[in-house]
Amino acid sequence: MKPRNGSQQSGTFKINQFLSVWGLALAIALGAILRFWNLDLKPLWMDEAITLLFALGHRYEDLPREVLIPLQDWLSVLDWQPQSCAAIAQTVNQQSTHPPLFFCAMHQWMGWWHQSGMELRWQVRSLSALAGTAAIAALYLVNRVAFSHRAGLWAAGLMAVSPFAVYLSQEGRHYTLPMLIIALSLIPTVQLGTAHTNRDRLVPLLAWVGLSSLGFYVHYFCLLAFGAEALALAAVLWRQRSALGVVSLGIVGIGLSLWPWMPQLLAHTQRPETDWLQFNAALGPSWLEPLLRLLAGCIVTVVMFPVENQPLPIVILNGLLMLGFVVYLCATLWRHRRKLFSLSQRPCSAQVLSYVLLACVGEYLVLVYGLHKDLTLAFRYNFVFYPVLCAL
Repeated sequence: MKPRNGSQQSGTFKINQFLSVWGLALAIALGAILRFWNLDLKPLWMDEAITLLFALGHRYEDLPREVLIPLQDWLSVLDWQPQSCAAIAQTVNQQSTHPPLFFCAMHQWMGWWHQSGMELRWQVRSLSALAGTAAIAALYLVNRVAFSHRAGLWAAGLMAVSPFAVYLSQEGRHYTLPMLIIALSLIPTVQLGTAHTNRDRLVPLLAWVGLSSLGFYVHYFCLLAFGAEALALAAVLWRQRSALGVVSLGIVGIGLSLWPWMPQLLAHTQRPETDWLQFNAALGPSWLEPLLRLLAGCIVTVVMFPVENQPLPIVILNGLLMLGFVVYLCATLWRHRRKLFSLSQRPCSAQVLSYVLLACVGEYLVLVYGLHKDLTLAFRYNFVFYPVLCAL
């Protein structure tokens, strides 16, 4: 009887492994189709044009202004010019409010494609689409490590068809690449929070430090995600002093890696380009707008049916379907609230991820109501907490 039981267990394992591989492949294939389909259909908007300018190795002053020139001469300006990453970083530092690494990567990406004959719109958006597709596999790994292969498949499937994730993947901007890095960082975060010994935390700590440092130089908002992860780890490990010491060493390492670019970050926060995020609403209905936008942003990351410029019956039907799904989701979260948010002697993966999400939302509220920087004005900035929301 024992060999038969062992054979049954082996057969079950092989079936689960088969389903994991092909289920993940299906999610990635579906996600790639949704992201690359009609990638060059929409015209570029201003921010994408800025990405294109820097990625081609140009500066603002390279563009002809206040002169009438033939279209073919204008297109000749948009030719790829080889530049070093240091030169790209200097241009971005002086003429933008972002860190340089994404633009260096985009410049190299455009260099590979500039003689391919592909549309410039496709070229500048395809890197985001590729990173968005890779994020599907990253979410599978997060939930595979945190929960099970089945949870990993559900997370990958949700990421594949998420209207928010697909939308970001078709933007020639630096949103899906940092989202990918944040998703990958959740893996060592879970491992740090649930490991039994400090020896088990060594490799996750190094991975967490490396991804944190990399994310900062891709997009400043990655600091919010990694700050939330640090707060979550402090919350779940506060009874374990030695574990907190290990996490503290990691935070010090991250700080040292960010130090060379901190003067640029502080200078960028004072630039007029960030004034549009200013929040000065007094007490009243407008004071609640950021909260409502944050809630709406969480909803559309998960479900979004066509309700804009549609016939009234379709608007009503789709609105009711969205509302019903949100009610179901909230009821599910409420039923499992104790498992998600209670702190036990031995924290579990769900608790670690839940506290990351709570800390992230808390950071947004502090920025809005404390520092008067309203990140809820742009739904695309929800890429900071979307990976952990998707995982949960």
